[in-house]
Amino acid sequence: MNYDFAKCKYTAAELKGKKVHARVTVENSGIVDSGIMEGEGTFDAIQNDQGFVRARIIFNYIENGPNGRHVAIAVSIPCDCLDKITKNPAGSKYDFSLNTVGGELKPFVDPFDWADKRFRVEDLNEKRADIFIKSEDGRIYDGWGIVQAIPNGEFIRVRIVYFPPATDGKGKMAAAYYQVPSNKSNKLVKNPEGSKNLFSFKDL
Repeated sequence: MNYDFAKCKYTAAELKGKKVHARVTVENSGIVDSGIMEGEGTFDAIQNDQGFVRARIIFNYIENGPNGRHVAIAVSIPCDCLDKITKNPAGSKYDFSLNTVGGELKPFVDPFDWADKRFRVEDLNEKRADIFIKSEDGRIYDGWGIVQAIPNGEFIRVRIVYFPPATDGKGKMAAAYYQVPSNKSNKLVKNPEGSKNLFSFKDL
C-alpha cells in the first residue's frame, strides 16, 4: 500500500485533532490479531507545499487481559483511501467517519465502560473488596483489594488495586491492577452487612 502524500478533499488542518469513527486495515500489528481496527480515534495529518495530504489515525486501544493497558496505535491511511473520509453532520459524536474495509461501521462500545446502573462512582470508589482473580501472568490471587471508580461520560470505569505476594525475593509488594470489563460488572456484589469488606469480586 502507498502511504505517501495524496489529494484529499479535506486539508490537514481540517483533519488534525478531530475525532473519527473508523474501520481500517492494520498491517504488521501484533496487537490486533484480526488485522482490522475498529473504534474511535483521532486524526493526525500533515500537508505539503502542493496541498497534498498524508493522514493517520491514532487509536487508544485497550489490550486484552485483566489489566486492560491502554496502547496508542497509529494507523496510516493509504493514498487511495483518503477520499473515503466522510464528514459527519454537526452534533455527531465523531467529526468524521472512515471505512476502508467494507461491512457495517458499528457504533463503538468500549469494553471497559460500565452501563451497570446498580452502583454510582461514590458507592464504589476507595472501598475494599474480597477478590478472587487471575492475573495476566496466570497467578491466582485470593485476598482483598481496593475498588477505584471514575466517571466516563454516561458510563463509569472500575478497576481493583491489589497487592499480590512479592516474587523478587526481597519481600516487597507492588500494587497490581485489575481493570474490570463491563461484561463482568455483575460479578461485583455487595457483601452482607457486618462483613469485613464492603464488596466481593470473583472472576473464577
